[in-house]
Amino acid sequence: MNKALVSTIAFGAGMVAYKYAQKSDLLSKQGLKKIQRKAKLMF
Repeated sequence: MNKALVSTIAFGAGMVAYKYAQKSDLLSKQGLKKIQRKAKLMF
């Protein structure tokens, strides 16, 4: 698969998960920081 396509899909999925987490209030700020670090490592 195209690397740009993979990153676009991953980013889109991340945004959906982030918005869902904000609405449901499941994740703490620490949890969001961990996810952001993982996302940066992926790219």
